[in-house]
Amino acid sequence: RDTPGGVLPEDPCIPGMTGERDMFSGGECVQTMTCQEYRDTIYNRANNVEDDLGPIWLDDAVGALLQALEDNGILDNTIFLFQEDHGQESKGTLYEGGLRIPQFIHYPDMILAGSTFDGPVSTIDVGVTILDYAGIAPSYDVDGRSWKAALTSTALALNWEANRCVFFEQEQDRAGRCGCHKSLSLISANRRDSTTWGRGGQQGLANDVESLFDLCGGGQSYVTIPDDNQETTNLYSSEPNTAQEFSELLQCHADRIVPSTSLDFADCSVTPQKIPAVITDEPNWSSITSTSATIVFTTSRSAQVRIIYATNRRLRRRNRERSGFTRTRSKNGFKGEISLTNLKPGTRYYYRLIVRNGASDKTRSSFKTEPALVK
Repeated sequence: RDTPGGVLPEDPCIPGMTGERDMFSGGECVQTMTCQEYRDTIYNRANNVEDDLGPIWLDDAVGALLQALEDNGILDNTIFLFQEDHGQESKGTLYEGGLRIPQFIHYPDMILAGSTFDGPVSTIDVGVTILDYAGIAPSYDVDGRSWKAALTSTALALNWEANRCVFFEQEQDRAGRCGCHKSLSLISANRRDSTTWGRGGQQGLANDVESLFDLCGGGQSYVTIPDDNQETTNLYSSEPNTAQEFSELLQCHADRIVPSTSLDFADCSVTPQKIPAVITDEPNWSSITSTSATIVFTTSRSAQVRIIYATNRRLRRRNRERSGFTRTRSKNGFKGEISLTNLKPGTRYYYRLIVRNGASDKTRSSFKTEPALVK
Protein backbone atom coordinates (compact mmCIF):
# COMPACT_ATOMS: atom_id res chain seq x y z
CA ARG A 1 0.00 0.00 0.00
CA ASP A 2 3.03 2.31 0.19
CA THR A 3 3.02 4.72 -2.78
CA PRO A 4 4.92 7.93 -3.65
CA GLY A 5 1.78 9.82 -2.64
CA GLY A 6 1.45 8.14 0.74
CA VAL A 7 0.00 4.97 2.28
CA LEU A 8 -3.27 3.72 0.78
CA PRO A 9 -6.04 2.90 3.28
CA GLU A 10 -6.80 -0.34 1.43
CA ASP A 11 -5.45 -2.50 -1.38
CA PRO A 12 -5.90 -0.84 -4.81
CA CYS A 13 -8.40 -2.24 -7.29
CA ILE A 14 -6.56 -2.79 -10.56
CA PRO A 15 -8.50 -4.38 -13.45
CA GLY A 16 -6.64 -7.44 -14.66
CA MET A 17 -4.70 -7.81 -11.41
CA THR A 18 -6.66 -7.34 -8.17
CA GLY A 19 -10.03 -6.60 -9.74
CA GLU A 20 -12.28 -6.66 -12.79
CA ARG A 21 -14.44 -4.03 -14.41
CA ASP A 22 -18.20 -4.39 -13.89
CA MET A 23 -19.75 -3.27 -17.16
CA PHE A 24 -23.21 -3.30 -15.54
CA SER A 25 -22.20 -0.60 -13.06
CA GLY A 26 -20.60 1.91 -15.38
CA GLY A 27 -17.31 0.09 -15.70
CA GLU A 28 -16.29 0.51 -12.08
CA CYS A 29 -13.49 -1.73 -10.80
CA VAL A 30 -14.74 -4.47 -8.48
CA GLN A 31 -12.17 -5.85 -6.04
CA THR A 32 -11.76 -9.61 -6.46
CA MET A 33 -8.66 -10.23 -4.34
CA THR A 34 -6.06 -8.57 -2.13
CA CYS A 35 -2.57 -7.71 -3.32
CA GLN A 36 -1.18 -10.72 -1.46
CA GLU A 37 -3.73 -13.01 -3.06
CA TYR A 38 -2.79 -11.62 -6.47
CA ARG A 39 0.90 -12.33 -5.77
CA ASP A 40 0.00 -15.88 -4.88
CA THR A 41 -1.61 -16.34 -8.32
CA ILE A 42 1.74 -15.51 -9.93
CA TYR A 43 3.41 -18.38 -8.07
CA ASN A 44 0.60 -20.72 -9.02
CA ARG A 45 0.73 -19.76 -12.71
CA ALA A 46 4.53 -20.10 -12.79
CA ASN A 47 4.07 -23.77 -11.80
CA ASN A 48 7.35 -23.82 -9.85
CA VAL A 49 9.35 -22.34 -12.75
CA GLU A 50 11.22 -19.48 -11.08
CA ASP A 51 12.24 -17.82 -14.35
CA ASP A 52 8.55 -17.35 -15.23
CA LEU A 53 7.70 -15.28 -12.15
CA GLY A 54 9.00 -11.99 -13.56
CA PRO A 55 7.49 -12.36 -17.06
CA ILE A 56 4.06 -13.26 -15.64
CA TRP A 57 3.99 -10.23 -13.36
CA LEU A 58 5.31 -7.98 -16.12
CA ASP A 59 2.70 -9.24 -18.58
CA ASP A 60 -0.07 -8.54 -16.06
CA ALA A 61 1.29 -5.07 -15.25
CA VAL A 62 1.68 -4.02 -18.89
CA GLY A 63 -1.78 -5.34 -19.69
CA ALA A 64 -3.29 -3.40 -16.79
CA LEU A 65 -1.54 -0.22 -17.88
CA LEU A 66 -2.70 -0.55 -21.49
CA GLN A 67 -6.23 -1.27 -20.29
CA ALA A 68 -6.22 1.87 -18.12
CA LEU A 69 -5.08 3.98 -21.07
CA GLU A 70 -7.77 2.48 -23.29
CA ASP A 71 -10.45 2.97 -20.65
CA ASN A 72 -9.55 6.66 -20.52
CA GLY A 73 -9.60 7.00 -24.31
CA ILE A 74 -5.93 7.98 -24.64
CA LEU A 75 -4.23 4.71 -25.67
CA ASP A 76 -3.83 5.64 -29.34
CA ASN A 77 -2.36 9.02 -28.44
CA THR A 78 0.13 7.67 -25.89
CA ILE A 79 3.70 6.68 -26.72
CA PHE A 80 4.26 3.29 -25.15
CA LEU A 81 7.93 2.29 -25.35
CA PHE A 82 8.92 -1.14 -24.13
CA GLN A 83 12.48 -2.43 -23.79
CA GLU A 84 13.63 -5.84 -22.65
CA ASP A 85 16.78 -6.62 -20.70
CA HIS A 86 19.64 -8.68 -22.12
CA GLY A 87 19.10 -12.40 -21.94
CA GLN A 88 22.33 -13.67 -23.44
CA GLU A 89 25.55 -15.04 -21.99
CA SER A 90 27.48 -11.96 -23.13
CA LYS A 91 25.43 -9.65 -20.91
CA GLY A 92 27.75 -7.21 -19.15
CA THR A 93 30.13 -7.05 -22.11
CA LEU A 94 30.58 -4.83 -25.16
CA TYR A 95 29.73 -7.60 -27.61
CA GLU A 96 26.41 -7.43 -29.45
CA GLY A 97 24.79 -9.87 -27.04
CA GLY A 98 25.52 -7.41 -24.25
CA LEU A 99 24.52 -4.27 -26.13
CA ARG A 100 21.49 -5.02 -28.30
CA ILE A 101 18.05 -5.25 -26.73
CA PRO A 102 14.55 -5.44 -28.24
CA GLN A 103 12.60 -2.17 -28.34
CA PHE A 104 8.92 -1.97 -29.18
CA ILE A 105 6.89 1.19 -29.77
CA HIS A 106 3.09 1.45 -29.64
CA TYR A 107 1.75 4.78 -30.83
CA PRO A 108 -1.15 4.23 -33.26
CA ASP A 109 -1.78 7.93 -33.91
CA MET A 110 1.70 8.42 -35.40
CA ILE A 111 3.41 5.04 -35.98
CA LEU A 112 2.03 2.46 -38.40
CA ALA A 113 1.35 -0.92 -36.78
CA GLY A 114 3.79 -3.60 -37.89
CA SER A 115 6.40 -1.15 -39.16
CA THR A 116 10.07 -1.69 -38.33
CA PHE A 117 13.21 0.43 -38.14
CA ASP A 118 16.59 -1.25 -38.64
CA GLY A 119 18.85 1.67 -37.76
CA PRO A 120 20.96 1.48 -34.58
CA VAL A 121 19.48 3.59 -31.79
CA SER A 122 20.54 4.17 -28.22
CA THR A 123 18.67 4.70 -24.98
CA ILE A 124 19.90 8.31 -25.06
CA ASP A 125 17.71 8.76 -28.17
CA VAL A 126 14.48 7.98 -26.30
CA GLY A 127 14.04 11.28 -24.51
CA VAL A 128 14.76 13.54 -27.49
CA THR A 129 12.52 11.41 -29.74
CA ILE A 130 9.57 11.68 -27.36
CA LEU A 131 10.11 15.43 -27.15
CA ASP A 132 10.10 15.54 -30.95
CA TYR A 133 6.74 13.73 -31.09
CA ALA A 134 5.40 16.16 -28.50
CA GLY A 135 6.56 19.12 -30.61
CA ILE A 136 8.96 20.32 -27.91
CA ALA A 137 12.43 21.57 -28.82
CA PRO A 138 14.92 21.10 -25.95
CA SER A 139 16.22 24.38 -24.55
CA TYR A 140 19.62 22.80 -23.98
CA ASP A 141 22.05 20.57 -25.86
CA VAL A 142 21.35 16.84 -25.74
CA ASP A 143 23.36 13.76 -26.61
CA GLY A 144 20.62 11.74 -28.31
CA ARG A 145 19.10 12.05 -31.75
CA SER A 146 15.42 11.80 -32.65
CA TRP A 147 14.48 8.98 -34.99
CA LYS A 148 10.96 10.31 -35.60
CA ALA A 149 11.60 11.58 -39.16
CA ALA A 150 13.50 8.41 -40.12
CA LEU A 151 10.43 6.28 -39.43
CA THR A 152 8.49 7.89 -42.28
CA SER A 153 11.28 8.50 -44.80
CA THR A 154 13.05 5.62 -46.53
CA ALA A 155 15.92 7.88 -47.54
CA LEU A 156 16.46 9.12 -43.97
CA ALA A 157 16.13 5.58 -42.62
CA LEU A 158 18.77 4.26 -45.01
CA ASN A 159 21.13 7.10 -44.16
CA TRP A 160 20.61 6.52 -40.43
CA GLU A 161 21.20 2.79 -40.81
CA ALA A 162 24.41 3.30 -42.76
CA ASN A 163 25.94 6.27 -40.96
CA ARG A 164 24.58 6.71 -37.43
CA CYS A 165 27.32 6.18 -34.84
CA VAL A 166 26.57 4.89 -31.35
CA PHE A 167 29.04 4.45 -28.49
CA PHE A 168 29.29 2.15 -25.49
CA GLU A 169 31.40 1.83 -22.35
CA GLN A 170 31.83 -0.97 -19.83
CA GLU A 171 34.42 -0.68 -17.05
CA GLN A 172 37.36 0.90 -18.92
CA ASP A 173 36.55 -0.72 -22.27
CA ARG A 174 34.99 1.20 -25.17
CA ALA A 175 33.15 0.35 -28.37
CA GLY A 176 31.66 2.30 -31.24
CA ARG A 177 29.47 1.30 -34.16
CA CYS A 178 28.77 3.18 -37.39
CA GLY A 179 26.68 1.36 -39.96
CA CYS A 180 27.97 -2.18 -40.38
CA HIS A 181 31.37 -1.66 -38.76
CA LYS A 182 32.07 -1.83 -35.06
CA SER A 183 35.29 -1.10 -33.18
CA LEU A 184 36.12 -2.62 -29.80
CA SER A 185 38.97 -1.33 -27.62
CA LEU A 186 39.80 -3.16 -24.38
CA ILE A 187 41.86 -1.78 -21.51
CA SER A 188 43.89 -5.02 -21.34
CA ALA A 189 43.84 -8.74 -22.08
CA ASN A 190 43.10 -9.54 -18.46
CA ARG A 191 39.93 -10.89 -16.87
CA ARG A 192 40.39 -8.74 -13.76
CA ASP A 193 40.43 -5.53 -15.81
CA SER A 194 37.99 -6.46 -18.58
CA THR A 195 34.84 -8.55 -18.23
CA THR A 196 34.44 -8.24 -22.00
CA TRP A 197 37.83 -9.88 -22.58
CA GLY A 198 37.09 -12.73 -20.18
CA ARG A 199 33.59 -13.60 -21.38
CA GLY A 200 34.53 -13.07 -25.01
CA GLY A 201 37.22 -15.73 -24.73
CA GLN A 202 34.82 -18.12 -23.03
CA GLN A 203 32.30 -17.76 -25.88
CA GLY A 204 34.79 -18.04 -28.73
CA LEU A 205 34.55 -14.37 -29.72
CA ALA A 206 37.52 -12.29 -30.86
CA ASN A 207 38.90 -10.65 -27.73
CA ASP A 208 42.04 -8.92 -28.90
CA VAL A 209 42.78 -5.59 -27.23
CA GLU A 210 41.88 -3.86 -30.51
CA SER A 211 39.17 -5.38 -32.73
CA LEU A 212 37.20 -4.38 -35.82
CA PHE A 213 34.07 -6.25 -36.86
CA ASP A 214 31.82 -6.14 -39.92
CA LEU A 215 28.40 -6.89 -38.43
CA CYS A 216 26.92 -7.25 -41.92
CA GLY A 217 29.35 -9.99 -42.97
CA GLY A 218 30.38 -8.13 -46.12
CA GLY A 219 26.80 -7.36 -47.13
CA GLN A 220 24.50 -4.43 -46.41
CA SER A 221 22.27 -5.86 -43.69
CA TYR A 222 22.98 -6.74 -40.07
CA VAL A 223 23.53 -10.49 -39.70
CA THR A 224 21.15 -12.01 -37.15
CA ILE A 225 21.73 -15.73 -37.77
CA PRO A 226 22.62 -17.25 -34.36
CA ASP A 227 25.28 -19.57 -35.79
CA ASP A 228 26.96 -16.81 -37.82
CA ASN A 229 28.29 -14.41 -35.18
CA GLN A 230 30.35 -11.73 -36.92
CA GLU A 231 32.30 -10.97 -33.75
CA THR A 232 34.39 -14.11 -34.09
CA THR A 233 36.44 -12.54 -36.89
CA ASN A 234 38.73 -9.59 -36.14
CA LEU A 235 39.31 -7.42 -39.23
CA TYR A 236 41.65 -5.01 -37.47
CA SER A 237 44.75 -6.16 -39.42
CA SER A 238 43.08 -6.94 -42.74
CA GLU A 239 41.31 -3.54 -42.97
CA PRO A 240 43.92 -1.13 -41.55
CA ASN A 241 42.39 2.05 -43.01
CA THR A 242 38.96 1.36 -41.52
CA ALA A 243 40.57 0.27 -38.25
CA GLN A 244 42.51 3.53 -38.04
CA GLU A 245 39.40 5.60 -38.79
CA PHE A 246 37.45 3.84 -36.06
CA SER A 247 40.30 4.22 -33.57
CA GLU A 248 40.15 7.96 -34.20
CA LEU A 249 36.36 7.78 -33.84
CA LEU A 250 36.63 6.25 -30.37
CA GLN A 251 39.24 8.80 -29.36
CA CYS A 252 37.02 11.64 -30.62
CA HIS A 253 34.19 10.39 -28.44
CA ALA A 254 36.47 9.91 -25.42
CA ASP A 255 37.82 13.47 -25.75
CA ARG A 256 34.30 14.95 -25.85
CA ILE A 257 32.99 13.29 -22.71
CA VAL A 258 35.76 14.29 -20.30
CA PRO A 259 33.93 16.02 -17.41
CA SER A 260 36.71 18.52 -16.79
CA THR A 261 36.47 19.99 -20.31
CA SER A 262 33.80 22.13 -21.91
CA LEU A 263 31.03 19.95 -23.29
CA ASP A 264 30.99 19.33 -27.04
CA PHE A 265 27.75 17.83 -28.35
CA ALA A 266 28.85 17.58 -31.98
CA ASP A 267 28.71 14.09 -33.49
CA CYS A 268 31.85 12.02 -33.85
CA SER A 269 31.60 10.17 -37.16
CA VAL A 270 33.47 8.34 -39.90
CA THR A 271 33.44 8.84 -43.67
CA PRO A 272 29.76 8.69 -44.73
CA GLN A 273 28.75 5.59 -46.65
CA LYS A 274 27.11 5.96 -50.04
CA ILE A 275 23.45 5.07 -49.73
CA PRO A 276 22.05 2.82 -52.49
CA ALA A 277 18.96 4.10 -54.25
CA VAL A 278 15.73 2.28 -53.44
CA ILE A 279 12.10 2.60 -54.43
CA THR A 280 10.52 4.38 -51.50
CA ASP A 281 6.80 3.85 -52.08
CA GLU A 282 4.41 1.56 -53.90
CA PRO A 283 4.55 2.21 -57.67
CA ASN A 284 1.39 3.65 -59.18
CA TRP A 285 0.03 2.81 -62.61
CA SER A 286 -1.52 5.67 -64.53
CA SER A 287 -2.89 6.22 -68.04
CA ILE A 288 -3.70 2.54 -68.58
CA THR A 289 -5.32 1.86 -71.97
CA SER A 290 -5.92 -1.32 -73.93
CA THR A 291 -2.40 -1.27 -75.40
CA SER A 292 -0.29 0.99 -73.16
CA ALA A 293 0.40 1.88 -69.54
CA THR A 294 2.63 4.22 -67.56
CA ILE A 295 4.11 3.43 -64.17
CA VAL A 296 5.08 6.22 -61.74
CA PHE A 297 7.52 5.58 -58.91
CA THR A 298 9.78 7.35 -56.42
CA THR A 299 13.38 6.55 -55.51
CA SER A 300 15.45 7.73 -52.57
CA ARG A 301 17.92 9.47 -54.90
CA SER A 302 18.33 10.05 -58.62
CA ALA A 303 18.75 6.66 -60.29
CA GLN A 304 18.06 4.56 -63.36
CA VAL A 305 15.15 2.17 -62.97
CA ARG A 306 14.35 -0.78 -65.24
CA ILE A 307 11.13 -2.75 -65.58
CA ILE A 308 10.78 -6.39 -66.56
CA TYR A 309 7.23 -7.46 -67.42
CA ALA A 310 5.45 -10.55 -68.71
CA THR A 311 2.05 -12.25 -68.71
CA ASN A 312 3.13 -14.90 -66.18
CA ARG A 313 3.99 -14.59 -62.48
CA ARG A 314 7.49 -15.99 -62.87
CA LEU A 315 8.30 -13.44 -65.58
CA ARG A 316 9.27 -16.12 -68.07
CA ARG A 317 9.57 -15.12 -71.72
CA ARG A 318 9.69 -11.61 -70.46
CA ASN A 319 9.36 -8.58 -72.65
CA ARG A 320 12.24 -6.34 -73.54
CA GLU A 321 13.35 -4.30 -70.55
CA ARG A 322 12.37 -0.66 -70.46
CA SER A 323 14.28 1.97 -68.51
CA GLY A 324 13.50 5.29 -66.93
CA PHE A 325 15.31 7.85 -64.80
CA THR A 326 14.20 9.60 -61.65
CA ARG A 327 15.20 13.21 -61.93
CA THR A 328 12.41 15.39 -60.52
CA ARG A 329 12.93 15.97 -56.80
CA SER A 330 9.83 15.78 -54.63
CA LYS A 331 9.17 15.90 -50.90
CA ASN A 332 9.65 12.14 -50.50
CA GLY A 333 12.41 11.55 -53.05
CA PHE A 334 12.88 11.56 -56.83
CA LYS A 335 9.94 10.96 -59.16
CA GLY A 336 10.19 8.91 -62.35
CA GLU A 337 8.01 7.06 -64.83
CA ILE A 338 8.24 4.39 -67.53
CA SER A 339 5.75 3.97 -70.38
CA LEU A 340 4.95 0.59 -71.96
CA THR A 341 3.38 0.24 -75.42
CA ASN A 342 2.19 -2.52 -77.76
CA LEU A 343 0.48 -4.36 -74.90
CA LYS A 344 -2.29 -6.92 -75.36
CA PRO A 345 -5.80 -5.67 -74.56
CA GLY A 346 -7.51 -7.07 -71.47
CA THR A 347 -4.35 -8.81 -70.27
CA ARG A 348 -2.80 -8.98 -66.80
CA TYR A 349 0.93 -8.25 -66.76
CA TYR A 350 3.32 -9.06 -63.95
CA TYR A 351 6.38 -6.92 -63.50
CA ARG A 352 9.46 -6.19 -61.44
CA LEU A 353 11.16 -2.84 -61.00
CA ILE A 354 14.94 -2.91 -60.64
CA VAL A 355 17.00 0.04 -59.42
CA ARG A 356 20.42 0.16 -61.01
CA ASN A 357 23.06 -0.26 -58.29
CA GLY A 358 20.18 -0.24 -55.83
CA ALA A 359 19.62 -2.15 -52.62
CA SER A 360 16.19 -3.59 -53.37
CA ASP A 361 13.40 -3.84 -55.90
CA LYS A 362 9.64 -4.22 -56.03
CA THR A 363 8.74 -7.73 -57.23
CA ARG A 364 5.78 -9.81 -58.35
CA SER A 365 3.32 -6.95 -58.71
CA SER A 366 0.84 -6.67 -61.57
CA PHE A 367 -1.48 -4.48 -63.62
CA LYS A 368 -4.17 -5.16 -66.20
CA THR A 369 -4.78 -3.40 -69.49
CA GLU A 370 -8.21 -2.23 -70.54
CA PRO A 371 -10.25 -4.49 -72.81
CA ALA A 372 -10.21 -3.79 -76.50
CA LEU A 373 -12.71 -1.23 -77.77
CA VAL A 374 -15.56 -2.73 -79.76
CA LYS A 375 -16.99 -0.55 -82.49
